[in-house]
Amino acid sequence: MCDVSFPENQLRSRDPALADRIEAEVAEAAHARGPLEPALQCRILRQEWTAPRGRLTIQLAREGWVTNFAVPEAPLPGQVGEAVAAVLAGRGVPRSVGPEEILRDRPRPTGTSPT
Repeated sequence: MCDVSFPENQLRSRDPALADRIEAEVAEAAHARGPLEPALQCRILRQEWTAPRGRLTIQLAREGWVTNFAVPEAPLPGQVGEAVAAVLAGRGVPRSVGPEEILRDRPRPTGTSPT
């Protein structure tokens, strides 16, 4: 089981139950990748300037790698875990966590098509 830590969770004081649920989903998705995966740090940011209104920023970091993505401010059960699993597997963030206007307006690498 890889080591998962949460150096910052801005939901902790506002909504402890949601903070716990999101941390559990992140940890479960990371642990599913197997014990040989490097340690993972996760920050759950409510007041991140780059996240669209009504969204939380999830920041995942490993040595030499950091990524940020937005999820709904009140995610459905399993939604954050699904997104984390997809990101850690290199598949990007699933459509289920992004409103259509964000997905449509997001720049895409050359040679790729919307999914």
